Amino acid sequence: MKYCWIAVIVSGAAAARLWLLFSTELVPGINGAYYLIQVRALLERQELALPDLPLVFYFEALLAGLLQRLTGNGINESVLLAVKLIDGILPAFAALPIFFLLERWNLNAMAPRWISALGALLVVMCFPALSVVGDLQKHSLALALLAALLWQINAWMKRPSAAHLLGIGLSGALIALTHIAVFGATMLLLAGIFLASLFVRKRFPWKAQHPLVVAAIVVLVMIVGAVWWRFDAQRLYRLFSVVSNLANLVQNGAFMPGATGVPSPITSYLLWFFELLAAFGIVSIIWRKRQQLPIEVISIVTGATLSILALTMPLFSQDMALRLALIAVLPGILVLCFAMQQISNRWLRNILALGVALVLLLPSGSLVVNGGQAMLSSAAMQELKSLSALVHSPAKTLIIAPHGLEWWTAWTLGTKISNPDAVEISDCRNYAEVFVIEQKQWFLHRMPPPPLIRSARTIPAVSEIVHDGKYFKLIRADIAHNLTRQGKE
Repeated sequence: MKYCWIAVIVSGAAAARLWLLFSTELVPGINGAYYLIQVRALLERQELALPDLPLVFYFEALLAGLLQRLTGNGINESVLLAVKLIDGILPAFAALPIFFLLERWNLNAMAPRWISALGALLVVMCFPALSVVGDLQKHSLALALLAALLWQINAWMKRPSAAHLLGIGLSGALIALTHIAVFGATMLLLAGIFLASLFVRKRFPWKAQHPLVVAAIVVLVMIVGAVWWRFDAQRLYRLFSVVSNLANLVQNGAFMPGATGVPSPITSYLLWFFELLAAFGIVSIIWRKRQQLPIEVISIVTGATLSILALTMPLFSQDMALRLALIAVLPGILVLCFAMQQISNRWLRNILALGVALVLLLPSGSLVVNGGQAMLSSAAMQELKSLSALVHSPAKTLIIAPHGLEWWTAWTLGTKISNPDAVEISDCRNYAEVFVIEQKQWFLHRMPPPPLIRSARTIPAVSEIVHDGKYFKLIRADIAHNLTRQGKE
């Protein structure tokens, strides 16, 4: 019967995700088209259009190529369908390892089994998980892999074997090839698990496993390092810069390098204070039941608690804090379900479960009812496509567009693209034509981005408006004049 429940949860999560993706002609979110241009580039040129970690794009390109052969559709139609199917189905399987992990933690079935089902449901159907459908596809897949990694760690610590260690190494490598921030959080979580295992009553036999662990780490570092260097070394540098800047972050309140947005509000400090109190509660439960709880449960729950506190520290900009908080959702759900398993009072346990379900699942219902929200309407997309008549040589044309729109511009017009915050006038010398595109209406339920501080320098003084429609304004820039002016300055 329990397997029926988990099958229903996985199927329901996949159905909800697929509905959000297919209820719009495009891909939901700000970054939806980013995946389209990466997959199309893989099929056309056997390389990514932009440096990035490749795993999710390889999955999508493999399916797109298969669909193209089976259906005879064009490359764009096949890529769009493949991207939606992969993002709709694969992340839903995160429910499986979470369910079986919580079942392992339910010693002698002392707690109701519905807690395991609730944990699996929350991981794949909570509002944070569904709100990033289409938008943060690498994030969604990486969290599913993190769930599998935690299940493998639990199994290995309970009964060490080469097979479980291989599973840990494989899951870690796949996370590293999917999403750099989730990989950083994974390393943080593993460090917490390792430290916790050193201080429990029955210490884990690390010495006996030492050769296998060292060998697995060496192989993992070599494989991941080689792939990172090949596909996107800059993300590796950024991860190291985050770690190296933590001391300055705490000392002088400096915010994360490269982050956009404003510092976290005072509410973030209050929320973190309550998280700290909750962490003390979890630690007290572990301490009180340290004689009964297995070492793997103590280690994983303690590591998850520490990682939650680290990921939600109110020291980051709002942009970075939001991304880290989305990662912290998975370990947070695990810790909550562990707490519910340890509560013997039925009424208290049920009230806690009901409160958690209302907070995390109720907004998901509204999200699903409204359907997926793309950043462009169908009419806006048609106007964007019509601009192709003004672009005479896409391969030699650069279009500067706001974040999000640049992906749809590259997907629709096939030009090179850049963001106003990233481009320099001197970068434009290699292009026959340079355009700036402005979006006049926004369609997502969000405010348009704040004015870009470099927009005045990005849009040349000598320019020509070649299109001024309902949704977009297209400006042709006189790059030769501005390069001459820049040289004189």
